[in-house]
Amino acid sequence: MQKKNSFRNSNKILIIVIALIALIAIFAGTSLGFNWPIKFSSGNTQTNQNSQSSGSNVGQLQNLAPIAKTNWSNARQIDFSGSLTSASCVTASFCVGVDSFGNIYTESNGIWSTGQNIGSGYSSMSCASITFCIAVNGNGYEYTYRDGIWSKIRQLNSSFRSLSCPTTNFCVGVGGFIANSTSQVDMNGYEYTYLNGVWSKGQQIEPTVGGLSFVSCSSASFCVVADGNGTEYTYRNGRWLTGQNISFSGLLNSVSCPTTNFCVATDSDGYEYTYSKGIWSKGQQIDTDTKIGGLNSVSCSTANFCVAVGTDGYEYTYSKGVWSKGQQIDNNYGGFSSVSCPTSKFCMSIGLPNDYANIYTYSDNVWSKGRQVGAMLNSVSCPTVNFCAATASYGNIYIYSDGTWSLGDQVSPWAGSISCPTTNFCITLSDNIEYTYFDGVWSNAILISNSRILNSISCPTASFCMAVGNNGYEYTYSNNIWSQGQQIENSVNFNSVSCPTINFCMALSSGGYSFIYNDGVWSKGQKIVEGFKTVSCPTANFCIAVDNSGNDYIYSDASWHLGHIIQSNANANAIITYAACATASFCMAVGSLGYEYTYSKNIWSTGQKIGYNFLNSISCPTTNFCIAVGNNGYEYTYSNS
Repeated sequence: MQKKNSFRNSNKILIIVIALIALIAIFAGTSLGFNWPIKFSSGNTQTNQNSQSSGSNVGQLQNLAPIAKTNWSNARQIDFSGSLTSASCVTASFCVGVDSFGNIYTESNGIWSTGQNIGSGYSSMSCASITFCIAVNGNGYEYTYRDGIWSKIRQLNSSFRSLSCPTTNFCVGVGGFIANSTSQVDMNGYEYTYLNGVWSKGQQIEPTVGGLSFVSCSSASFCVVADGNGTEYTYRNGRWLTGQNISFSGLLNSVSCPTTNFCVATDSDGYEYTYSKGIWSKGQQIDTDTKIGGLNSVSCSTANFCVAVGTDGYEYTYSKGVWSKGQQIDNNYGGFSSVSCPTSKFCMSIGLPNDYANIYTYSDNVWSKGRQVGAMLNSVSCPTVNFCAATASYGNIYIYSDGTWSLGDQVSPWAGSISCPTTNFCITLSDNIEYTYFDGVWSNAILISNSRILNSISCPTASFCMAVGNNGYEYTYSNNIWSQGQQIENSVNFNSVSCPTINFCMALSSGGYSFIYNDGVWSKGQKIVEGFKTVSCPTANFCIAVDNSGNDYIYSDASWHLGHIIQSNANANAIITYAACATASFCMAVGSLGYEYTYSKNIWSTGQKIGYNFLNSISCPTTNFCIAVGNNGYEYTYSNS
């Protein structure tokens, strides 16, 4: 629950700058404000006018949203050489994407691999399990993925527009032309069956020239194929049935069948058609903006959950018989070409060829919109999901209780690092002074050090705290009494400390040294890196530290190990300022430019922009709840309940 305050001086300067700007605004007869575009689920753009953000509004609660958050992630560019053409997700932690240059990308537990080139441009792919996938290209070649290895190239009788593999022994491919034919004989009306490793010669199931465009198989005994004339063809128990025209207005672009009794098909005019117990519905137009191209893809994980995406960047969710209004999740690029939903909690969608190969993820893990609770929040500490305390540069302290923030009590001229081991006890630092929160009341100023600045504090219990600061000093709080101070090392300045127990603390210096407090004794300093920013230790056997370059260092088995570069290329300029770990397998880090990074199962996420402001601190009492705070007084709540 510690907090590093290396930004204390810059925050004070920023306060003066804001005050001067406010005076200029008063004399000029103007007011300060910012317009943030907010996207609502209806797809309409509205404007939210921020109120003036200066010292005059400290303590005024405002539900302001500097960045609109949805259940969809921001775009992540994983392919820099070509456009992604198809993606398949078997589980929420395993997806495979292919592009027009023959590269294959694998996603595992939120991390995308670099592209592996195994052929030329791909037209479709399908994964039946995390150990089996098939990818096909426009020239009639097929590649099989088994147990982590892609096979050598294999030439088929035709190229495919679409492919579906419900099991590792059964697939159906449709569309395309005869491979290596100088005349490229149109085979759009043919289907090809993959059975136990062997492809059939092809069977013509569509007599017209509309072309089979998409196939979906829920099992080896049930498939549905859609064509360019609005006709569907059903495969049941080894036999193809006569085609049935279900769309009289547009081209059928996609179909998804999670079971043998339920399917959804979409067309170019924004209509969806539902197949239930052997009967197709008349069609419902869920995307009314047909000028751009309608619905391109649909994916259903169950008969109660589907997601459809279109060329205008909107997505539509089907839940328990009802389609939602459109939600624009890609408003900067070129819409979507494909979506895959292995569960009702997770979907992956890829952008069209002019969308720079961006990936969008749908997940229950959602950050709230920003709420302005004060001005320039420096530190936050949350012992439970129902109680947090945040400090501000003006000396105000804000209490979060059961989802509501207080108006803020000014307890000091300036408030920095804070630590709350319980809902009834907190201690905050203000240079060399501390203030204690007990049963809802803040104490008067208590002098800890005569001259030395204290930068960070950590309290594992209400009877034990550790504070560290400049010139290598530490001060111990035990049973309501502060020690006189002990100089551990005179040549270092401590900027972060974390104590998971009363017998273990980890202190880091701005010069890259680590010091361990074990059963009342401090170790000698160990040089790890050029400089540290922050450290968090959920246990005495595990810590995560972040250096000045955004790398993480993991302390386990009594030694330090270099981990990963946390920032991705897209946000390489973002500085990591703070990290908090609820457990040894879950941490979150925040920093400048409003980014947060999640550490789960030894892997950091690529970074999610949750706000526009500088984030100074974060606290995570559980793996399902965190609160981050930053400049301009905004807080952001993470909830995965």
